[in-house]
Amino acid sequence: MIYPSPALLVMACALVAGVWTICRPRESNALYAFLFSLFSLLFGITALVALGAANRAFPLKFDWYLYLIDKALGVSPAFPAARLVRGHLWIVLRLVYDSLPAVTIIWYWINLSRQNGRVAFTAFAVNLLLGSCLYLIVPACGPAFAFEHRFPWEPLGATLHLIPINASPNAIPSLHVSSAILFVLLAGRNIVARGFAWLYLPATAAATMVLGEHYLIDLVLAVPFACFALLVAKRQTKWALGNLVVVLAWLISIRFATPLLIGHPNLLRAGAAATVATALIILDRGRRLPTGRAEPLQVSVFSELSAT
Repeated sequence: MIYPSPALLVMACALVAGVWTICRPRESNALYAFLFSLFSLLFGITALVALGAANRAFPLKFDWYLYLIDKALGVSPAFPAARLVRGHLWIVLRLVYDSLPAVTIIWYWINLSRQNGRVAFTAFAVNLLLGSCLYLIVPACGPAFAFEHRFPWEPLGATLHLIPINASPNAIPSLHVSSAILFVLLAGRNIVARGFAWLYLPATAAATMVLGEHYLIDLVLAVPFACFALLVAKRQTKWALGNLVVVLAWLISIRFATPLLIGHPNLLRAGAAATVATALIILDRGRRLPTGRAEPLQVSVFSELSAT
């Protein structure tokens, strides 16, 4: 089956925004939507080139480290999920995964209509630009690339060592999941947008597992990183840095102290749970503070959770 590529979907969005700009030249939102579509297309091209260079600079990857951390957490969901999901559901998850750039553009358009365009643009830009740089701290590719001859079956001979993989390092943190979290946090009060975002988030998380693009620990770190990106956009720098410190602490620990992490699985599980909970608490506290500008009122994270 032929799937529409992410680049093709982004170009389609750019075409729609371009037509919108021509039809309504005096409407600033149309121009902003078009420019954001071009930014997304340019970023995609640049990211491919940059990550290709990163692959050449870091031929040895940390995939065994991430795999063993998942095992120490007590679950490595990518492998059983990929074995179980077939047929139409697999196709749907593939489309969900590839649709992320286009959905990001659409979400920016939605926030433009809510006079929340600056916050949305900043959050998405920080998420994509800084997140791509974080990939280089623990270069890894995902189980489908690291264990391509075995995936979705469990790899043999799991030992803590670097392995040569000819693929772009783009595993941890998962920017697909962090983007999907931002969709939830930027959905506003519109029931349709909120419903779509809450469906898209678990579908994206499932797609990362089924397609073998990520490990579970990648998804854990996506939570504080998404919270960091939104708090930066809301100009709550102090609270944002709290989440970034958590992400950096995990990445440095994985790179230099994985034997210690997997040697204490109970502490590792507690740390992963605390990471998600702390990120949401920090986000909730930061979002309650004023941004210094007239922004649309945002409900708390826990109010959003209870409302669904």
